[in-house]
This record gives sequence, C-alpha cells and structure tokens, in this order.
Amino acid sequence: MELLSHQVKDFLTEEKEQYHEKLHHLYNEFIQEFSLEDLPNLPLEKYALGYAEGSFGWWLEYKTSEIGSIKGGSASKHVIYYKKKEKEWFYPEQYSSEHEAWQALRKDILEVVEHAHKIPYEKIPETNLLYSKSMLKGKISYMYAPKKMFPIFQVQHLKHFLSVVGVEEASVKDKDCVELSRMLHDKVYALPNMEGFDELVVANFFYTYYSPSEKVYKLAPGENANLWPRCKEAKEIAIGWDILGDLNQYTSFNELRTALEAAGIYTNASTITKKANEIWMFYQLKQGDLVVANKGASKIIAIGKVNERGYEYKNYDEKRHTIGVDWTDIWESGYDIPTQNRWKTITVEAFSHASLQKWLKEEKAVVKEKESFEDTSFFEEIERAVKRKGQVILYGPPGTGKTFTIQQYLKWLQTKDEVVSEFCTFHPSFQYEDFIEGFKPIVGEQNTIAFKLEDGIFKSFVKQAKAEPKKRFVFIIDELNRGNIPKIFGELITLLEKDKRGLELRLPQSKEAFSIPENVQLLCTMNTADRSIKMMDAAIKRRFAFVECMPNYDVLNEPLEDLSVTPANILKHLNGRLTKLQGRDLQIGHAYFMTEGKVANSIDEFMDLFRYDIIPLLQEYCFDNYEALEDLIGSSFVDVVNNELNQNIFTKEAFISAIEQHFQVNYEE
Repeated sequence: MELLSHQVKDFLTEEKEQYHEKLHHLYNEFIQEFSLEDLPNLPLEKYALGYAEGSFGWWLEYKTSEIGSIKGGSASKHVIYYKKKEKEWFYPEQYSSEHEAWQALRKDILEVVEHAHKIPYEKIPETNLLYSKSMLKGKISYMYAPKKMFPIFQVQHLKHFLSVVGVEEASVKDKDCVELSRMLHDKVYALPNMEGFDELVVANFFYTYYSPSEKVYKLAPGENANLWPRCKEAKEIAIGWDILGDLNQYTSFNELRTALEAAGIYTNASTITKKANEIWMFYQLKQGDLVVANKGASKIIAIGKVNERGYEYKNYDEKRHTIGVDWTDIWESGYDIPTQNRWKTITVEAFSHASLQKWLKEEKAVVKEKESFEDTSFFEEIERAVKRKGQVILYGPPGTGKTFTIQQYLKWLQTKDEVVSEFCTFHPSFQYEDFIEGFKPIVGEQNTIAFKLEDGIFKSFVKQAKAEPKKRFVFIIDELNRGNIPKIFGELITLLEKDKRGLELRLPQSKEAFSIPENVQLLCTMNTADRSIKMMDAAIKRRFAFVECMPNYDVLNEPLEDLSVTPANILKHLNGRLTKLQGRDLQIGHAYFMTEGKVANSIDEFMDLFRYDIIPLLQEYCFDNYEALEDLIGSSFVDVVNNELNQNIFTKEAFISAIEQHFQVNYEE
C-alpha cells in the first residue's frame, strides 16, 4: 500500500472535493448544535430520536448519514427513544423512568467521548449503556474525535479495509468498532505522504475502490426500465411509492409499514409487509453497496455502486425516492441473464454476488485459508486424555463443534506425526458384523445366496495399524450414542483398556486371535441432546476419557449489521431459558450461528439460520409446546392461539425488530 497516497490523490476530482467541503460544513453544523461543552446539560427531549426532528439521535442517524451511516435496525440502538404512535418512552427496564435512564445514558455518552480521545485507546467498560451499541458508539466517537478515526461504523467493513492495508485477521479479533477504526487510522496515516488527506476523503476512497459489499441489490428503474435515461444522467436509482413522502421521517421499519398500510395501496397484510421491506431495504442501502438495474425479468442494463450521496427525496413528478449510484457497467440494449420470474413482481431484492458473477460468466477465485492453530490448548487437552485412556469421547449439546474439533485436532496431529485416520458414524442399524466381523450374504453359483465371513471396518483398520507400527492410527466414531454400543463393541470392551493393549482374544466367528496395538486410538463424538452420558453403560464410561464441548460465546461476540444485540447475546439468552426448561444437556451450540465454519455476517444469512436451523431445533426441544417456544423466541415469532409460526416475520426489518424486541431486554437474564 506504499502508493496509497497517489491513489487517493487521483480519486480527488474537483467534484469530490466540493462534496467533501459540503460534508465538513454539515459536520460543523452538528458541532454548533451539540457542542462538547453543552453535552453535560443536554436535555432528554433534545437527545431522543422520535420525540422531535432536530434531536441528537436524529442528527446522528439521518441528518449526517453521509458522514458515515448508522441507519438500519430499530430505534432501540439509541438506548432511549420516543414511540410516536404509542406516545410513550422506551428505555432500559432497570430504570424507573426515562429521566433516570437519561441521567445514566448522558454520563455514559460523555465517557464514550472521553475514551475516544485517549492514546492509546481504551475500551469503555461493559457497564456503559453504549458498550454493545457498536455503530452508535462509533458515530459519537467520530463526531467528537474526527482526527483519531474514520467515519466507518460497521465492524465487518473495518475488518475488510484493515485486510486491504495488510493487517492480519488474527490482529482484529474481538475488537469493537472504535478500536478497529483507530487501528485503521494509525495504519493508514503511518504510510508515506498520507498526512495531508482528510479522514472523510480516505473513508470514501476505501468504499469506492475497496468495497466490502457481499450482497448485490436488484432495483428496477421504472416499468420495463423506462426511467433508466433519467437515472443514468442523474447518477442514481429511483423507486416509487411517492405517497409515503420523504423516507427520512420514519425512524423504524414498523413506522414505515404502518404508513404504507394507511396509504391503502394494498389490502393484504402479507403484501404490505413484503412491499414495506422492499422500500426499507432500498432506504438502508449504504455507500459501496452493489446495485444492478434490471429490465424485466431477463435483462440487466447497468451495474454500479452506491456513492456517498446516499438517499434523497427529490422533487420529481414521479419516482421521487432516489439513491446516488456511480454506474460502472452499462448495456443500453440489455445484458441477457437467466429469467428471474420473481422479478416480475419485485422492485427491490438482495441476491448473492456469486449469482451475478455467474451471469457475467466470470469465475470467482476461491482462496483457501491457510491452516493456523493459534490456540492449541484444547487440542493439547484431548491429547492428554488420549494418552491417559487411549480413547476419548467429546460430548455436549448439538452444534458445539465436536466433529469439527476432531477434524482440526487431526490436522494439528499431522503437523507433528504421520497419522492415518478412518471415519464412521454409528446409527441404530449398525451392528457388530459391520464393526468387527461377520457373515455377509453374497450371490453364489446359479444365483444362490451364500454367506462369506468378512472383516468389519474397525478390524480392517487394526490390521493396517499392525502392519505399520511406526504410524499413528486414529479411528473416529461420530454419533457414538446412536448405536447400541455394548452390542457393536462386543469383546472390544475388554481390549480397549489402556493396560490391555496387545492382549489377544479369540473372535467367536473367525476364531482368529485379535488385539488392539498401542498405535491405535479412538476419538468419538456424542450429542447429549440425544442421550445423556449418565445413561451410558458403566463399563463403557470407565474405558473412555470424557472431554466436554460447550457453546463458545466468544466466537459470536461481534456485532451483526443493523442489530444492537450480538449473536452471543441471543445464544446466551436461549441457552439460559433452555437450561431452566429441559436441563443442561439440551442447549444450542455456536455452530448453529455459522455457515461453513464462519459466523453469519449479514442479517439475511442470520435470518435463514434462525428460521431453518434454530427454530426447528427449538420446536423439537419444546415438543411442539408453542407457549414454551414463545418464551424462548418471543411472541412476534409465535402464534400461540393457532400453534404455528408467524411466517410474515421473516422479512429483514420485521425480523430485526422482533429479535431486538425480545432479546434486547432478555439476553442478560
């Protein structure tokens, strides 16, 4: 990145310099309105979003959205806000009134500002009400310490930009929005000739040339793209629903949905929710997001990136809701893609970047991550158990990474020893004959059925281990407790004991002498949700070492876009309730919040995991008791009267609102 200063200099056209001057003017307006000197005496009514236009919260989220956006999610990110429709205050339940809550919050805001100026930076304490409010904490820090960080408030974006300037992923783990921004700031301004560039300029440069966007948003520029000439000339994309007025007036998805319903355009509740979600998705587009303009269901006419201008409600005759876009690829006659039938009735939709690349006939390079084992303490614990007993059972609730841990453990072993491994899964029909030896039917002469004695999978593995005594042989049994263990193991029960290695027993069917050599170990997994270890045969328990695998909240303890509660908060709440309901064995592991070994990093991905993986498991745990299910995930998700799920809740903003309504209050219980 030695040439970063040259790239930024080339990025700064006269038009962009004028735009950044406008942003500085807007910033100065904010500081005049909410000076640092006045903050200690700021009244609640002047702070609270929803109470009146011109509040502190309104300036941060809407008026200064071009100086780093924190739009999205619900108003609960502001800790205290006013609900216009109900004419009541929302504030944390540990306080007796909104004014008592405001006294605490105002003090905590001042603490955030104080920490923003510290060198080196120190995290605010967990007792601070803004500790988990990542984006709001970041925006306040930047507004009062603009020369110490960048106006970038999404953790995933900051991590992406840090990787651009060469910071390794391990260095950014468990750091919050402000820490990451300060780290990026220090790294960038340590580069040659960067000191002359403003933080706003550099932030916009990163979003323009190193966009972190993973999602692509399809937007129709009018019916059959009839609005495209206007959008192209004005460098924007536009949608209708002008009857709603300026979208900046709505502080939450629910407010917008209520307004859409009142407009009387649609009569079906499901349609109202879906269309409100499209409009809100459009409104939430952020700088760097990729936009595809479509023409009908089988053509795209342009691709571009949302620019720093963001949302604007313009004085057009129609289609007044606009988002600034820098169009980079244009096909005036349209680029043919496979027909997307759902686009016929959808104006705004998010889809994967991979789909777009496939349509454009581009291959996405897949970079395999280098295996690294920064923390080997758990592997070492397993290794000690293996050496002590010869075989280990990793046990715990589903989704705690037992099988994945064994796979990683084997890779770790292979950095030290030559390892041969075999993998099998137990199930109710798995037998001694499959595992040790038995007579298997074969087709004989003249198509008659005969029986032949064959070695089972473990016996064959042991024979190989005896032939190669210098190698380490590890046999893995997944889902151990789903099989009839005593029946499958047979005489193996005796031979497994550490001091019985090498002891020979005669097998009852083949009459062969059989023993287990020292270079064979067993690693097994066991789901305690299926069967508690308390119910296992005593002889089995005595011969195995048991290593517990429980939910790892640390891997989920990072903010998710637009949510003010982390996946770790949600999982802690669920497991706390499940433990009270069914006991310690019936919990949920962290893997339920992950895809292909990585934590969900978007609301859409998290919503799919919650809907299709987590809720079905909870339904099973609750034995379809919908009152118990409501206690776990909240009344917004569950229709107790009809014993069913509320399917309309699974749109982005409705989902965010439902999650925050239930888990914001309850995750600390």
